[in-house]
Amino acid sequence: MCSSRYLSNYDRMLGKMSKEVAMSTQPDDLKKHWSITGVAIPAGVLTGLGVGFLINNIAAGLFLGLGGGFLVMMIGMLILQIRK
Repeated sequence: MCSSRYLSNYDRMLGKMSKEVAMSTQPDDLKKHWSITGVAIPAGVLTGLGVGFLINNIAAGLFLGLGGGFLVMMIGMLILQIRK
């Protein structure tokens, strides 16, 4: 009984390792696209924080900045996909 439990844990570990290997073999262009557009979210949050301080509502500014960051990231990914 114990050996089957260890075997199932071992199989799960192998499954996770194979997924990690599969994710690390992504094309370099795709990694570059994610790294370029991934900056949009923190930039949006920081911009939203500044707007939140200006309008005296920090939480609303953060949420608007986060939404704007996701929007800019989506638009950037679409542009990079079209160019490809």
